[in-house]
Amino acid sequence: MNHIQISDALRRFGISDKTTSLLAIKIIDSAAPTTSSETNPASTPSHHPPTTQDTIRDFLSTAVEGKPVPFSDAEFEKVRDVQSIAKLYKLGATISGGGGGGGKKNKAAANGTANDIKAEEDIERQRREVKELEVQILGLMAIKGA
Repeated sequence: MNHIQISDALRRFGISDKTTSLLAIKIIDSAAPTTSSETNPASTPSHHPPTTQDTIRDFLSTAVEGKPVPFSDAEFEKVRDVQSIAKLYKLGATISGGGGGGGKKNKAAANGTANDIKAEEDIERQRREVKELEVQILGLMAIKGA
């Protein structure tokens, strides 16, 4: 990926100085050479260390200001904006209740058992809708090679 593609991705995904959450993913092809010296004998390994989890973590800790947290569905659910994700990928879906990412708690849950059941059903429906979006997005990424 070149600098133009990176800049385009940053603009497209709305990353700015005001961004409070960032998910960085580096996919490593274990069969590919891990240093540029393996593909270009003129370059030296000291300029391009092997790509490992440690080198990626070290790079990100210098390039990104913030506190790293282990990735999990629970952590992602805290910060995602499903409506924006659906819009970005042009999926046109509307997720009930916003789909997480700082959304408001269901007020009905405070009104008794029937409303508690309704609230749980709403949460379960939102989870199913989000899973559906995830499958669509992964399919788009695979097709586009993004």
